[in-house]
Amino acid sequence: EGDSLAGFHIIYIKTPSVARMLEVLPRVPEAVLTVADTDGAHPRGSVMSFFTEDGRVRFGVSLDSASRQRLRLSSRLLSVARNIQGAAHPDWLELDSPGETATA
Repeated sequence: EGDSLAGFHIIYIKTPSVARMLEVLPRVPEAVLTVADTDGAHPRGSVMSFFTEDGRVRFGVSLDSASRQRLRLSSRLLSVARNIQGAAHPDWLELDSPGETATA
């Protein structure tokens, strides 16, 4: 609490308190990937979130949060995401091979 979040590339947040998570996320600097570990809904402001489903760990992605953080997401990553929130814009996606088109 109160520590600077500058200098990180990825911040992993695991807390049972959604309120605590919502306190941390707005303090995250631009261009940092935020990964939340929660069994609830995808926390607002987090780029990725891990959750369990049918006894397996899955993940979701927020394209809107990625855009706000100025992060580009691989189309391969998106193809295996269980949940994708937000609208894809071609500039937000990092294409994996020449000639590949961005789709969502």
